[in-house]
Order: sequence, then structure tokens, then C-alpha cells
Amino acid sequence: MLIAEFAKVSGLPRDTVRYYEKLGLLMPSASRGKSNGYRNYTAEDVERATLIRLGQALGFTLREIKSLAQNMESNVLTDAKKIAVMEDRIKQIEMRVAQLNSIKRYFRSKVRWIQGGGVGDPPKFKGHVAGVIPESGERTS
Repeated sequence: MLIAEFAKVSGLPRDTVRYYEKLGLLMPSASRGKSNGYRNYTAEDVERATLIRLGQALGFTLREIKSLAQNMESNVLTDAKKIAVMEDRIKQIEMRVAQLNSIKRYFRSKVRWIQGGGVGDPPKFKGHVAGVIPESGERTS
């Protein structure tokens, strides 16, 4: 499929598709037997675009997404190393889920407090984040 159809199917604006290509995140093939410069996108490219967007939604940078994709597609890494890389990503995602759950708990307690007429002290966010927000200077990834 050409870029217009790919953009429609993937839900990405054409400029974003071109940007992902420039970064090396998407690598469509050139049109077979044609020298018109058109690029062909496949179902695999759609899947990759979906994973890129999901990674971004989870808080990963495009650089991190590219690095992960290169590691997974590399014939240089052993399967054990690929598994280690993915398990590290799983830990990062689990931390993100914990952070989101913490924020959700805070908002729910704040809603209950407001619904109850705002009686007493308002909920404090700090009470909902135990072990979720790293101490200053601690790096999560």
C-alpha cells in the first residue's frame, strides 16, 4: 500500500509516517520494478506503527523504541539477551502501571472527598505513591 492508504490504516498522519521513516522506525520497501520513488507499506509496517504508538503511549521515547526494535531484529543478540531486554522493558511497564494506578487511587479518593462535601482534610497525593515515585537522583530506566 502507498503512504495515503498506510496513513489511513495506521491512523498516523503522513508527516508522522515520513518522520518515522527518517528516524529508521519504519522501513517500507521501494515499489517493485518502478523508479518513481514510491514506497510500499505492508501489514508488518502497520503492526510496527501500532507498536510505536503504543510504546509512546506507555512513555517510551522514539529513541528507546528504535533501540528495542533494533535489538529484537538483530541477529547479533542471543535469544537469552533478547529475553533479558524484553524483561527489562516489562519491568519498566510494570512501574508505569504502578504509577498510573497510584494516580487513579488518588483521584478516586479526591472524588469521594468532594462528593462527601469536602469535610476534613483533602486527600494528599503523597499517601498514594509509596514506592512508586523514585527518590531524587534515582533513575527508573
